Amino acid sequence: MQSFAKFTWPFMKQTVNVSEKEYCYHVCVIAYALYTGKWKAVVKRTSEISKIVGVSKRTLQFYDDEGMIKVERSENNYRLYDEKTLGKLWEIMVYKEMGLKLEDIKQLLVMSENEKEGFYKAYIEQIEEKIKELERQERFISLIIAKGLPQRPDENSNVTYKSRLAELRKGCAYE
Repeated sequence: MQSFAKFTWPFMKQTVNVSEKEYCYHVCVIAYALYTGKWKAVVKRTSEISKIVGVSKRTLQFYDDEGMIKVERSENNYRLYDEKTLGKLWEIMVYKEMGLKLEDIKQLLVMSENEKEGFYKAYIEQIEEKIKELERQERFISLIIAKGLPQRPDENSNVTYKSRLAELRKGCAYE
């Protein structure tokens, strides 16, 4: 490894404006990749991955702290991301776009493909229920727009406010 560093440092210094510290970091990453057999894997630091993924460094650290992704550490304790981790980050981003909660995402990351398919189908059913509820709310608001705020029930009518609102939501009589 030392011969590699002796050979490449003068070249790097001339061709790329890189500090000795940055150079040492890259040599350490290369050495780590060679040592672990991950030479073909992409190994990048948090700042680089943050730009690729489009999330903050703190978000990446949070995912690591929560166990959603597994990152290696350099000798200097930098987080190092490989190709497999980039795949997990993509998966997390897709799940977030689906509107899933963090706990659901954590579960999905460890599920088999069959389990994921079942989860997706159940999630679609939940979304369809929410859509129906939103449509009911829309109709109720439209009723209020068309006819104004309804009269509140008379105190002596034995009709609670809540039951009267339920009738209105169903589109029943409007006084």
